[in-house]
Amino acid sequence: MVDTKVTGKEDDSKREEALADLRRLTHVILDNLEEGSRNRLLDAKEIRLLAATVNRSIRLYLRTLEKDRAKPRRKRKSPSREEVAVEG
Repeated sequence: MVDTKVTGKEDDSKREEALADLRRLTHVILDNLEEGSRNRLLDAKEIRLLAATVNRSIRLYLRTLEKDRAKPRRKRKSPSREEVAVEG
C-alpha cells in the first residue's frame, strides 16, 4: 500500500510551487494579451477570452493566499488526555 499522507513541509512546498506556476502562467497570458492587442494579432473575442483567463488565475492566486493567511499555524500539540487529567 502506498502512503498518501503528505507532511506539512511537502504540502507547503507543493503550494509554493503551484503559486509560482500560477504566477508564471498569468505573466505569460498577460504578455500574449499585450503583444496581441498591440500588434492587432488578436480579435476582440480572443482578447476577452485571454482577459477572462487572467482574471480567473489572479482570483485563484489571491484566494489561495487568503486561505494561507486564514489558516492558523499550530505551534505545539494540544495537551493529551493524561496532561489534562493531571492538571484538572
